[in-house]
Amino acid sequence: MYKMSRQSGDPDSPTILRKQMSAAYRDAFRDKLESVLKEQSEESVTWMVNLHRELIIRLCMFTKREDLRDEIAEACDPVIFKQLLETGHYGVTELNVLIEYVYMWLKKLCAPVRDDSLNLSLGVLRSMVRDSSLKLYTVIGEFVVRVHGDMDMMDVDYNSKMVQDLRKMLSKKK
Repeated sequence: MYKMSRQSGDPDSPTILRKQMSAAYRDAFRDKLESVLKEQSEESVTWMVNLHRELIIRLCMFTKREDLRDEIAEACDPVIFKQLLETGHYGVTELNVLIEYVYMWLKKLCAPVRDDSLNLSLGVLRSMVRDSSLKLYTVIGEFVVRVHGDMDMMDVDYNSKMVQDLRKMLSKKK
């Protein structure tokens, strides 16, 4: 009978397989996103608007303060975003502003242990924005994958048992 190994160096390890599957999924999503955006069609505008909305909603979920949620939503106005896309006036400059804004908030809302990871992602994205040989859809694909990966890590932090216990303890003190 085959016994599944749990050793981290074993290529058949469930953890390694899970990571490989996750990486394959991200790569496939990035490739599909880039191919849709490359077409510059009505469908690509719809994809971008939906991804933008999802990103902003997800970012807002990291804070319970309504004033901060309103500030984020207002700064990332979906109506203006859609108009810029439809008129062809959304480019690398506008994407860079969004990248910097989103990562500014992620840095404010994450645990300090995540700073290095966020700075790494931001560094890669800044480098891509400066690279004039890259197409906008390539940078967008990388941004979407990286920012959601970073938010996934923050979700793990926010939902950890230690954080839940801390929340309970703090709520009892009120």
